[in-house]
Amino acid sequence: MKIGIFNSNIDNIAEGDASAAVLADSLASEHQTEIICVPRSTTAEQLRILSGSSLQQVAFRTVAEPPQLTSDPNDPGRRYQALRDWSDELTRYYDLFVNFCDRVPIYCSAPRGVVVIRFPHDFIPSLYRAFWLEHLASYQLMLSNSYYTQFWTRVFWEIDCPVVYPPVSYRTAMIAKENLIVSAGPFETACPQKQLELISAFKQLKRQLPDWSLTIIGELGGNPASKTYFEAVCDAAKDSDVTVLANPNVDEQFEIFNRGRLFWLAAGLDKELQYQPERAIPFSLHLIQAMAAGCVPLAPNAGGLSEVLRHGENGFFWDTTTELIERSVLLARDENGRLGLAKAARLRALDFRPERFTESFRRHLKVTFGIRAGFRVAPLRLWKRLIASTRPTP
Repeated sequence: MKIGIFNSNIDNIAEGDASAAVLADSLASEHQTEIICVPRSTTAEQLRILSGSSLQQVAFRTVAEPPQLTSDPNDPGRRYQALRDWSDELTRYYDLFVNFCDRVPIYCSAPRGVVVIRFPHDFIPSLYRAFWLEHLASYQLMLSNSYYTQFWTRVFWEIDCPVVYPPVSYRTAMIAKENLIVSAGPFETACPQKQLELISAFKQLKRQLPDWSLTIIGELGGNPASKTYFEAVCDAAKDSDVTVLANPNVDEQFEIFNRGRLFWLAAGLDKELQYQPERAIPFSLHLIQAMAAGCVPLAPNAGGLSEVLRHGENGFFWDTTTELIERSVLLARDENGRLGLAKAARLRALDFRPERFTESFRRHLKVTFGIRAGFRVAPLRLWKRLIASTRPTP
């Protein structure tokens, strides 16, 4: 079977990249598997580092960028046809096509299609409704990355998608923790991470915890508005023990998480999320990577974050800056309590390990298409039990 895997995400590309790489690495041992790239896509080496997968048996195919779809009220079909032709050329060579997306997906001409939805950003406009419904119907299996995404996909696109959480690879290191708070998220105005608000909160926190520092990391694209926002964050961070780092590589990111004691998130605090649900985080790779490194998370009770955190068990929810500061001070002054929460956070992060993602994904492939999983090596504990049972008794 020939399988093509494509990450068409526009927002939070890392999530789609990690999922595509882990899935491709798993399927390549049994099937001819390709990761489809466009010129701006993440490189093969970057995918290996991000996902922790070897990708030795995975092929890579580079295609042209998709044509821009411009609405034409006089002739919508003419503008649409270029995108349809591009989609057909991309997908028709495969027996199974898998598309990780956060917009209405491209048309799938392969006989079997899977779409994994990060978030259904697009309402389906009446002008193109027939076209887009045909796109959705070209996929026989539709999955979502969280229950938050599942709910809004049902609302926006009127389809129901089972949940398969994305894989999260992480590296823990035996290095000493520092009095460091870490925050991570893209420097984007469209999906605000509220870094400016976090810097303001940290400046207030410094009055009670003068020996603590804050490091903010995140993705920065070429959007002029994002660059302007990033410059504003850097200006606010001056002379306040706040470090701001854009586009850190994977090694830098994990090193920062492993040094941190606390992890702050602020995205999703908007008062009218029911009208702009995309402003919350449907699934956060950064959150789980930080938890795996032993950072105790403090985050809003919004979006997909509510599916990961357990208030008082592996972190805390907060609604106001006062709550954030109070809980951070409490954790900073109660090391035993913080260590207990950090241990629980590490255990929770294990639920999102790559093996669980591939097992769940393969299960859906088997149910929908009859594609069976390959031979799985028995867990180590079963081998130990087998060896113990064959030893001669004294």
